[in-house]
Amino acid sequence: MTLKYKVVKMKNPAKPADPPKYYARESEAGRIDLPELSDNIARHSTTVSKTDIQEF
Repeated sequence: MTLKYKVVKMKNPAKPADPPKYYARESEAGRIDLPELSDNIARHSTTVSKTDIQEF
């Protein structure tokens, strides 16, 4: 599975004098609905079922 990301330059608010550092930030690849999300979780989990997720 490929993850898309972008590089972001951020300063540490606790140490404003330090130079900024570069971090990887995940890019949104799209949206999925609750049934698709619950299917994905249920397939990769041994303790949670699709019904457990959609019950809330």
